[in-house]
Amino acid sequence: MTTQTKTRFRTGDVCIQAGRYHFDRYVDDRTTPTPAPSELVIELAPGDRFPQITTIGKECWWLPPDVPIGDDLDELRGDA
Repeated sequence: MTTQTKTRFRTGDVCIQAGRYHFDRYVDDRTTPTPAPSELVIELAPGDRFPQITTIGKECWWLPPDVPIGDDLDELRGDA
């Protein structure tokens, strides 16, 4: 499956396309507690595995670079 057909990736999945991936939510469907600002956006290369949120110790879902994200992520990162 390519990034064009897969809408999100889970902790442990193998990255197939380099890019900046955005935290979506935890696999238990929660969005809290909020990850550290440095964990909201990650850069991966092909072959890298999608990480868990280390500061929380939870698996999560990641959105690929071509999926629009809301302004709330910019706020959480402090870019607003």
